[in-house]
Amino acid sequence: LNFAALYARPFLKTMASTGAFGDSNGSVPDPNPKDLEIELKRLIIRLDALSMPCTNSKEEAQKANALELIGKKGEEYQLVLERCRIKEVERQEEELHPIQVEECPICMEPVRVDIIDGVARLLCCGKFTCEPCYKLDKLTKCPLCRADFPTSDGEFIAAITALTDNGVVWALHLMGAMVEHGDYGHKIDPQQALEWYRRAAEQGVSWAMDRLVEYPVDEDNNNGITLSISEWTRWLKAASTKGVANAQLILATMYYQGEDEVPKDMVEAVRLLTLLLAKDPNFKDPRTCWVCYYIGQSFKDGSGGLDMSLERAKFYFTKALPQLAHVSGGAIQLFLAETLLELSKRTYFDRITVPGHNCIPKVRNLLRIAQENGHSEAAVTIRDLESQQRDYCSACQRGAADLIIEKLKKCTRCKAVWYCGRECQLKDWKLGHKVDCCKSI
Repeated sequence: LNFAALYARPFLKTMASTGAFGDSNGSVPDPNPKDLEIELKRLIIRLDALSMPCTNSKEEAQKANALELIGKKGEEYQLVLERCRIKEVERQEEELHPIQVEECPICMEPVRVDIIDGVARLLCCGKFTCEPCYKLDKLTKCPLCRADFPTSDGEFIAAITALTDNGVVWALHLMGAMVEHGDYGHKIDPQQALEWYRRAAEQGVSWAMDRLVEYPVDEDNNNGITLSISEWTRWLKAASTKGVANAQLILATMYYQGEDEVPKDMVEAVRLLTLLLAKDPNFKDPRTCWVCYYIGQSFKDGSGGLDMSLERAKFYFTKALPQLAHVSGGAIQLFLAETLLELSKRTYFDRITVPGHNCIPKVRNLLRIAQENGHSEAAVTIRDLESQQRDYCSACQRGAADLIIEKLKKCTRCKAVWYCGRECQLKDWKLGHKVDCCKSI
């Protein structure tokens, strides 16, 4: 049992220095999966020592601490494998659809020119620079062709018109935006704006495709400023191929649920969701919470071409919970509660009520929130948990029949554990229930 102390210190040091997929700056190198696998196997080999029955609460606590250490190391190992999986999907996508990179003509740094952000496009000559070079000085002349920048509405419209006539594809989208919003004194014309966006999208301008995806869909196409469902789906798929995050999330959701124009395809849904994870490794984009929600379900069920991994499901559900707590109808709380319960059973060999390691209070709290948000399955799971716990004292493990009492009393704070009397309650609190106990809603 003393082996836990041997491995705990370096393990905790590693966990303290890394974040979800590395630290927030991305400066911590990825652990080698092979090294983690070897270390995990060394820990698991010692499980034989943990299979011996415990004779007192101290030995039980030592055993639980050792099992917790193995469980945490297993979670770390799974997250490293997940990081490798994401990188491999990203690599395959770049091979299939290479990104368009050109050098900034001023600083010679590589710039992605197939996206709208990070690039300053010049209205005079139709060329580009990176944004840092463009913002370096308050320029009045083009740094490339030395022409004066447009200063009046008429000059802006004339410059954009000249670019579109010369076949500068990104100017087609700019013309569409100008016509749609009435910029630079131009008359607003929604139908003409739609045609400009279509022309830009046909030339492969990804942000024009993204704008078309935002148009309303009218299956009969009776209104001139709506798209038919078939055309809308075509632009959605094209924008997704171009790496537009909004289109990838919409299309992944459609593949996940199955639609008339997009048959259900869990493998493709997971692939698109994984590409979105690669774009946002630090989970700063508000849309990523839905990505985590769907990926977590796939790992929980072992669907979409993914092997079942409760550790990864727990990670993604935990990431999604803060933003989806009140918008998922209780589903996120239910999924996380079920995952925590199954993971705890596997980690502690079904002995999940050890003080300091008891997940039941947290699980019950999540289920109560899910029930109040309208999820009917949560109430059934709560009843099952209570039926298993209410007849045994959490401290001495004796049943109400053995103690010759009518019923046990439950903890008034978490309402998840029962005791035969105050003495057992105080003992359990000191042994670790003070760590597990969380206020019930």
